[in-house]
Parts: sequence; C-alpha cells; structure tokens
Amino acid sequence: MPGLWEFPGGKCEVGETPSQASKRECREEVGVEVVIGRLRRVTTHQYAHGFIELQYFDASTLDPRAEPDPNSGFVWVPASNLDQYTFPEANEPIIAELMGSWES
Repeated sequence: MPGLWEFPGGKCEVGETPSQASKRECREEVGVEVVIGRLRRVTTHQYAHGFIELQYFDASTLDPRAEPDPNSGFVWVPASNLDQYTFPEANEPIIAELMGSWES
C-alpha cells in the first residue's frame, strides 16, 4: 500500500510454510538473516480490494548487530514508537500488542 509503513513479509510460495516465507522475505526485503520464533498473532482483515490473513512471528536476527540493507527502505523502530508511523489498518492489532508488550 503506497505511502504506508509495513512489516517485512508477503505471500507464501508454493510448498512454503508461513514461517519459511517470513524468513525468506526478511532476507529478500530487508537483507538480514533471521531466526523465526513463535507465531505471535493471526489477524484477518477485510479491505475494499479483498480479504487478507496476516500471520505475525516473533523473530531475531542471526547476527545481533545486523542492520537492514540501506537500499531496502526498512529501518529498526522501537516498539514504543510504532504509533508514530502510518501502517495499513490490518496492522492495528499487532501494533497495539507490541506497544503493550513494550510498556509491560
């Protein structure tokens, strides 16, 4: 969605699980290798153009010093600052959850 911030991710390729897709998308979109953790949340949302299901996984970088590829457009953002960015509507539940986790 043009002009909005997003988490890395995308559609699963044939034969690929959602966690495998998340790992691949982080490598392709952000330029970092990640270790995929637990499934944190599944969200469904109806947009005018269609229905989507999003699966959010906890993840950590393989190298703790890893930074997004400067050409990717991605940046690390503290959970406490997520509400300062405009994300697609479907991301509202995970943003609230991540910000609540940070506040705990």
